[in-house]
Amino acid sequence: MIGKNWFKRSFNAKEEYFQILEKVDFENGGNLLSKDIDQMFQLMRNYFSHNQSLNKLVYEENGIETFNDKLRKLYYGKQSFPERIDEFLKLKRVGEQTLSQFLVVFDWFKYPLSTFQMKQILNLDTSLEENAKMVALERYIITDSSKFSYRTIDYLTYEIIYEQIKSILNLDNYYQINIILWKYGEFEWGEIVEEAPYTSLSLEKDLQNYLADNPSYIEKGLTLIEGGKEYNANQIGRIDLLCKDQDGNYVVIELKKKSTGDAVIGQILRYIGWVEENFKGNIRGIIILNEKDEKLDFALKPIKNIVKIKYYRVKFEISDNFQEN
Repeated sequence: MIGKNWFKRSFNAKEEYFQILEKVDFENGGNLLSKDIDQMFQLMRNYFSHNQSLNKLVYEENGIETFNDKLRKLYYGKQSFPERIDEFLKLKRVGEQTLSQFLVVFDWFKYPLSTFQMKQILNLDTSLEENAKMVALERYIITDSSKFSYRTIDYLTYEIIYEQIKSILNLDNYYQINIILWKYGEFEWGEIVEEAPYTSLSLEKDLQNYLADNPSYIEKGLTLIEGGKEYNANQIGRIDLLCKDQDGNYVVIELKKKSTGDAVIGQILRYIGWVEENFKGNIRGIIILNEKDEKLDFALKPIKNIVKIKYYRVKFEISDNFQEN
């Protein structure tokens, strides 16, 4: 019953979203005003995914004209689908989840919603992701994936995965996958706000900020290079922390709030390869987790001299009295 009620509210929100687009004749060149975009963002946050990135900074930092142009091309442009989403992902403060929200609210029969939490629930082996990626590249006739951002390729990969789930479960539309996965993951669907996963993500961001300010806590003598937090590695993504050790060697650091299996190996090796190509010197990597993963331990054995694991622990204490440290 909860899922049915949620779907009905989402359907109504989708209709209201389209009314906003039609009111300004968006398809034929009419532009959305800030109040229109704010209303659209609220509908998307409340009924499709509680994405905190959907706020006025999206159109303020990019410029409202640029935002209108990119969104119109995403929905109605003549370029190929990979090219359209790649252009949209170039907007500041727009990632894969935000992209997918704009797409699923536009046409949930055609486009899936893809969020970090959904991927965590699926917890797919790297081999399955790679197979889906190959299918996506073949479908869209992409012979050189380096021409697109890693986020574009990741969305196209999971488009294939969600397509298979939709087919196997004989679902009417892609948004129903979101409902099923959340129920399977035993999250609370009684109200609109999805609080639990975003608390975890906030802790991960706090950890990143803390370690960026105190890199020597990771390893003695470690220093963050200029701009090293979420370092922009162009088409392959952003490195959580890019540092140098006391010997002047580069150190790529990836933070994970929970284990993602051995998929993180491919990610950090990709970053190490990019740093090796763009900087001089020796490079190694550190993955920081808060839980043990036997699969990851085995995957690291052949590259133990290049990538190491470290663990963090967050401790909370509740007391009736304040105590000095």
